[in-house]
Amino acid sequence: LSAWSQLNQERKSNLAVRNEPHDLSTVEINMYDLIHLLSQAALSGDLIVTDAGLSWYVMGQAFLLKKGQRFVTSGGLGAMGYAIPASIGASITKRGRVLCVTGDGSAHFNIQELATVVSNDCQIIIFIVNNAGYASIRNTQKAFFSKDFIGTTVESGLSFPNWEKLAEAYGIKYQKIANKAGLIAGIDKALTTDGPLFVEVICQEGQVIMPAVSSHRDEKGTLIADPIHEMSPSLTGSEYIVHLN
Repeated sequence: LSAWSQLNQERKSNLAVRNEPHDLSTVEINMYDLIHLLSQAALSGDLIVTDAGLSWYVMGQAFLLKKGQRFVTSGGLGAMGYAIPASIGASITKRGRVLCVTGDGSAHFNIQELATVVSNDCQIIIFIVNNAGYASIRNTQKAFFSKDFIGTTVESGLSFPNWEKLAEAYGIKYQKIANKAGLIAGIDKALTTDGPLFVEVICQEGQVIMPAVSSHRDEKGTLIADPIHEMSPSLTGSEYIVHLN
């Protein structure tokens, strides 16, 4: 490698998403752990489909594609409920196994398509991130609306089904990964089970996206976005000098 290429490889390694100061102290699973380990365990030839919200952010940042894999997303459209029907389409192409990552909020938008999954015997493994609501919207309400949560938590008006009973109603195999202690074994079990399979993963309610472009209010209350090259969490002075100068 040239000196320039080597320098960039070092930066890429030192500033990797997995090295951000994520909260790993809870029993519930941090999504970056989930996606990092899923990325490691996924096979060449797998098709990976993701939904909107935190699934879209974290998958885009932390899932490292291998040769032969394909990554399917609605991109900037941010279409909640996209992942399950898109996974059906991907599965019908017969290009390989489909790994679908969706949130408990997004899954509601097209939950009826589980019937299509079953009737077509689609080889889809659906990882549903259970973080008790619309986490991406909840983070915005927390940051800019004095934690006045409306329609983003069970306490503020949302309700959710029993995912195990829902899977049973559709005739889909069900698995639960309840905590970080069971994450590695849970992923391994899921990826060695024939689909269709419904995997409920209990994740942190307060998941923070890192890195991210932050915003703040000025004295007039106007939202001001930080420059895209100054993402949160900020580099320290020494880190900035070492990596970016």
